Amino acid sequence: MSISVEVNILLSLMAIGFLLGMAFDLFYIFKSYWNIKNSWFNIIIDFTIWVILTGGAFTGLLLINWGQVRFYVFLAMALGYLGYYVTLRNRFCKIINIFMQFRKNLLVKKKDFSKDR
Repeated sequence: MSISVEVNILLSLMAIGFLLGMAFDLFYIFKSYWNIKNSWFNIIIDFTIWVILTGGAFTGLLLINWGQVRFYVFLAMALGYLGYYVTLRNRFCKIINIFMQFRKNLLVKKKDFSKDR
């Protein structure tokens, strides 16, 4: 393979790591707003998310480099996640939290309006 193909594969794998980091943060923020008390349900949800995200990562791996799993695949995904963690994680989490607070306030206002009638 030429160097440009290798660089494209590396950047694509880093993008997968970046997206996986965003997906994990999004899931855990949603999970904190759901207030799930049942530990068995918590385990089932965690397992389901892991299976979905792992399947998505391997699907991306199949599309990018025909499913070849080598050390640089994990390294590139880890670098992508690290890039997300260092650059955008705080802002992304703040934006999602603001959205969830807005959604929560909107639902509270709807309930208040229904009580007034």
